[in-house]
Amino acid sequence: MRVRPSLMTVRIVLAAGLLCSAASPVHAGVIGVVCGTTVTKSIVLQADETCSHDGITIGADTVTIDLGGHTLHGPGAAGTIGIDVGTHSGVTIKNGTVFLFGTAITTGASAPHLKLSDVTASASVAEGANLVTTDVAIDRCAFVANGGEGLRLAAQSGKVSNSIAAGNAATGYLIVAGAATMTKVTSADNGRGIDVANGATVRIQGSRFLHNQSWGVLLESGGTISGSTMIGNAADGVMVRNFDATLTGNLIAGNVQNGINLNGSANTTVTKNRVVGNHADGIHVDAGATDAVLESNTVVGNGGEGLSIASASTTLTKNVANANTNSGVNAGAAIDGGGNTAHANGDAACSAVVCPPAFVGKPGTTTPVCNQPVTTSIKLNDDSPVCTGSSGLIVGADHVTIDLNGHMLRGDGSVGHAGIVVGSHVKVTIQNGMVQNFNTGVSSVGNGLKLVNVELRGNAQDGADLLGDGIAVSKSTFVLNGGAGLHLAGGAAPKVSASFFVANGADGLHDFGTGGTLSSLTAAGNVAHGVFLADPAAGHLSGSTLADNGGAGLDLPGVDMATSTIAKSTIVGNQAEGVLGPGAGSTFVFDANLIGGNLLDGLKLGPSSAGLVVTKNSLFGNGKNGLIISPVIDSGLVKSNMAVGNGQGGIELDVAGVTFTKNIADANVDGIFAVDGDINGGGNEARGNTENQCSGNIVCN
Repeated sequence: MRVRPSLMTVRIVLAAGLLCSAASPVHAGVIGVVCGTTVTKSIVLQADETCSHDGITIGADTVTIDLGGHTLHGPGAAGTIGIDVGTHSGVTIKNGTVFLFGTAITTGASAPHLKLSDVTASASVAEGANLVTTDVAIDRCAFVANGGEGLRLAAQSGKVSNSIAAGNAATGYLIVAGAATMTKVTSADNGRGIDVANGATVRIQGSRFLHNQSWGVLLESGGTISGSTMIGNAADGVMVRNFDATLTGNLIAGNVQNGINLNGSANTTVTKNRVVGNHADGIHVDAGATDAVLESNTVVGNGGEGLSIASASTTLTKNVANANTNSGVNAGAAIDGGGNTAHANGDAACSAVVCPPAFVGKPGTTTPVCNQPVTTSIKLNDDSPVCTGSSGLIVGADHVTIDLNGHMLRGDGSVGHAGIVVGSHVKVTIQNGMVQNFNTGVSSVGNGLKLVNVELRGNAQDGADLLGDGIAVSKSTFVLNGGAGLHLAGGAAPKVSASFFVANGADGLHDFGTGGTLSSLTAAGNVAHGVFLADPAAGHLSGSTLADNGGAGLDLPGVDMATSTIAKSTIVGNQAEGVLGPGAGSTFVFDANLIGGNLLDGLKLGPSSAGLVVTKNSLFGNGKNGLIISPVIDSGLVKSNMAVGNGQGGIELDVAGVTFTKNIADANVDGIFAVDGDINGGGNEARGNTENQCSGNIVCN
């Protein structure tokens, strides 16, 4: 792996005059040095300019500064200004870079009708831009690696769109007064993503706040956030401290503290958000927060409570809290608006609000006893006694169905005893109940076993240890077992679907089967990996959520496989890689996954003899690289991926022979790195990365 220069090293090189910008065609305009001048008419820069003190001072209204694709280069001294708008009206600044001043762009007390477009403000000692204006339009700008804020804004009407703030020491966007609309902005790897100070209001739409060193979003005043993404921030995804905030339709995932934190806020509405894989609570409401409404949120796989509510004035309605390490809903004395559900959490489902239980015992035909032989199909009538030093049910025939019928088999965890011992019997079905506190929940070496709607909880070793062909597990839950949640010890064509693996002492799902199909799984809070897939045939994982696991979300070890597919899954907030592997193999396809907020690399592939196809993945806010591929591979295609806001490289290819097409790498430290011998398929883009945009053989727009 190559060694990256530090940001300070890069700044020194750039200060020496080696900054490269794509040149625009020569236009009529000012020719000669503009540093230290007052400009009273529109100009177009004809070349890069290096200033020993200040850059340009605006001296009239309706002036356009067209940087012409060039760089206005400062001395790196505090107090110097690249472009000083003063209080002039109708000023436009566009098409170039303002670099290494005290502040790149500033205004006086008010500069009406200001426009910035396609401007990069970088490496300022203080702010990238410090703007006070009645109205401003900022589009396709980048505020990168500044010593203070990227953009500091006070505007009665501010519009910021399609812009990036990355690598700023303080805050990406600081809104200190007035009102701002932020549309499709990105804030990554700053001290804070965005801070809306008291007295300001903000409307944020379709934006991304990734891998910032504190909060992704801090609302100290009113605002609306919709359709946005907060992933991999080192504190809360969203912190609300004031009043009248609305959070709706956001994805808040893989943050180191809470997903959403209402801290002394008032009248906050939180609706239809997906809150996944945060390391503390999914949604946290403290005792000082008043009159919050939480409705129709999906809160999954967080490391603390799903919803932790300390304020009695909070109303909870139609929220889903699944697979969180502690309780689903821990609400004290909150107001129950009805319709809340919680399933497969490590602790109690719900307190203070009513959630339907996972199982309701029903009348049956068989009252269980410990070590009971089962030679015909049975339906339980009651829970078992606690089986001390013994197993629960022992299957003695093929084609048996054990219907737990909403009841529980209970053990004492003693060594060598399973809740249900299937042995080598074939086509056994176990369904509709709980097996708890045995050494192993279910043990089987027979073909054709089916587990349907079974919860295996708190067993001393594995929740289930299964060996055999044609195993099918569906709608089942493996929680707080001492070993793996589910261990598939071998056999052909296992199928695992719509199941939960939560807070187990090893891997959530440990699969040594052949040709397995895994779909709609949730693996969260497990001590080791979420899913360990060592499948020597064509293994497939799709539509799954792997979050907040102690190892990788998905580990693909060095086993020869046929073409295997990892698709349409959410792999977030894991404490190692999102996906680690593969080792040996033929072809792996990674398609349309969201891989974000993992503490190490998002998608780390190789060294491997496999062919790799990596398409349409979103690689957001991972601690190291979004995607890294190491030698040796047979062939590779990397196409239409988005690598944004990762802590090191967006995409790093350390192996030749990869075709690279239509990828986007924004707001990382490095955008795209590829070695000689990689194939440039065109259409790649990189913008707002704090050190390098593209290098190697890859050309970026």
